[in-house]
Amino acid sequence: MPETFSNLSSFVIRYRGYSYLVPIFITAIFGWLWVDIADDGLITHRYVNNMLSSGVPHYNTGDTVIGLSSPAYFLLLTCISAIVPVELAYKAIAFAAYCFLGVASVQIIVSSKFNDRTIHDDWFKLIVFALVFASNLHLLYWTFSGLETFFIPIFFVLVVMAIRSDQKAVLIGLMITSMLFRPESLVALIPAAGLGLYLRTKTPEIASLYMPRRYALGSLATMLALAISVALMMVLYSSRIIPMSILAKAAQNRPDILDVRYLQNILAQMVAPYDPPLNFGLLFAFLLIVAAFVLSIFLLVRNKNSVPLGMLIFSTSIFSVYLVVSGASVYPWHYFFISFTISIVAMYLISTAINRKSMTVQPAYVAVALLIGLGIISTLNYGNKRNERIQEYNVGQMVAAATLVNETFDPKSSIVVGSSGYFGHTAKEMNVIDGIGLWTPEIVDARANGDDSPVIELVKWDGWVCGTDNPYCLETAKKYQTVGLVGPLIVIKKITDGE
Repeated sequence: MPETFSNLSSFVIRYRGYSYLVPIFITAIFGWLWVDIADDGLITHRYVNNMLSSGVPHYNTGDTVIGLSSPAYFLLLTCISAIVPVELAYKAIAFAAYCFLGVASVQIIVSSKFNDRTIHDDWFKLIVFALVFASNLHLLYWTFSGLETFFIPIFFVLVVMAIRSDQKAVLIGLMITSMLFRPESLVALIPAAGLGLYLRTKTPEIASLYMPRRYALGSLATMLALAISVALMMVLYSSRIIPMSILAKAAQNRPDILDVRYLQNILAQMVAPYDPPLNFGLLFAFLLIVAAFVLSIFLLVRNKNSVPLGMLIFSTSIFSVYLVVSGASVYPWHYFFISFTISIVAMYLISTAINRKSMTVQPAYVAVALLIGLGIISTLNYGNKRNERIQEYNVGQMVAAATLVNETFDPKSSIVVGSSGYFGHTAKEMNVIDGIGLWTPEIVDARANGDDSPVIELVKWDGWVCGTDNPYCLETAKKYQTVGLVGPLIVIKKITDGE
């Protein structure tokens, strides 16, 4: 017994440093069970299911446009979905991504050596940092939303690792591969990589991480295979080389950063449920990003051990500013990157407090604690409200509207709808026309030329699902046949001369 107990005690002492993985895994499980998939995620799922059933990546039968934001994510999801259902596959990818980001972030904070096992000796510090990372539920929500947003910060981390290991070929491969997931990721990756390469020439000591040649070659081979697969998919099946979602969103009228309604929408979701005055909220948001940017510069010039952390904060803060200012997405997925930046900065500030011999309470640490508390409360409120809205809109409205369409329209009818992901997930046999134009070039071309006509004037349609708050929708309902009302939605059927 004593020998057995001694062996067990030795085992626990040896591996207790890995206990920091527990809060990250528990939070990932919570996200798996808590978050409902977003509309864009269901669009990707329909592409995946059609690809597996017909061998052609299309949303509607006969479509020749890839209406996806991330062709590489689609291919990755399709490969896994060939083994398990797509609903399980996307969550498995999100689970792995969240855990990787958590573990990598903690290790970057604790040690400048990614693969140095000695970092696990300081197990208490690791647990504290893991809890800080796990408390950011904005980050958790958008990781499990069904979108590909988490790939960009993963590329941030991988670029830092490639620079530290002096693998320039891998670095170039990462830059090219990132475009296959989200082209705009280069907005942050290019300056971050350039800065990293410059710092390497000034402080060669930062290249202390060794990457075995087989790992480098394996990474390059995987990235090359993915690039070839995306290229073949686009050339063989797409009438437009650029993914249609990029063209469609670019053709929409973007709100200007000075638009008060746009700012209020950002602030309401960032600091809910408190809804502070506009000026305070705006100042809070931008000061947070500016502070992170200044901190990254400080870390980059401080010493070689802080270069990885400085590069990570530098790249995420740049990308956060770009997304907020440009309004680069229809949905506010830029909160993912702001939240990721906040997590890294919070962990760094707490690290400086833990490393002090005297744990005196200072205003900076109080501010960090309040920030984390605000994040927990506001993200719980935000996530619950968003999940409730998605559940109500998906199950209570769009699914009901799609069910009504299935019952009253002929199969293969063309239905114009706004949230095409939710609708198309139920109306699987219908020809769904997205109101933005994700796979309908006619809509995109018209919008790009400045044509603001209602979408039903730009395409051939048999039915239209629109809202009662749209005056043109109400006029159209009077002109044609109203099939039914589903909450604030009207299902309109176009009557032809032969009917």
